[in-house]
Amino acid sequence: MTVIEFLEELKVLTGGKIIKEDGMGNITDVKSRPFSRLYADYKNHYIKVDFIDASELLLEVNMAPPHKLLLRPENVVSKLLDKISLSAEIKIGDEEFDSKYIIQNAPPAEAQKTINARFKGALEKLAPFLFFEMTNNEYKLVKRVDIKSEYAPKAAQSDLDNLLALVDITKGKA
Repeated sequence: MTVIEFLEELKVLTGGKIIKEDGMGNITDVKSRPFSRLYADYKNHYIKVDFIDASELLLEVNMAPPHKLLLRPENVVSKLLDKISLSAEIKIGDEEFDSKYIIQNAPPAEAQKTINARFKGALEKLAPFLFFEMTNNEYKLVKRVDIKSEYAPKAAQSDLDNLLALVDITKGKA
């Protein structure tokens, strides 16, 4: 399946429209977004679905989070930095979670308050992922996917549903 075929099938599941952005916007935008994007009002949330490249899917929810937060899975380098006390990551006091994820960009008290049991449960449904981020204006999730074999538009819809559940948890709606 190609990227555009994937987005077309996902469009049927979510509604919205696909915008081909090559030739639109400034040169930087064109170079950084080589593929079309799906924009939709899905379950009362404005979403964007985009491919960074053919193997990395970006899901965005256009809603301002309560604060910034960046979560990435731990890796060999980050674990080494932890051991020699050179890590800039936040710890929330949950040994299992702290050993699984790098937490950054949030005040420690806000991170501890946000990353509660419900948040962790919703986040686990999105795994594996490259990163989850709460910026000033949106929620972002980037996943490595294989749309030629195992990752289908239905899986992307499920990831969108789980991301929206996570958004609602952080906004106190769920």
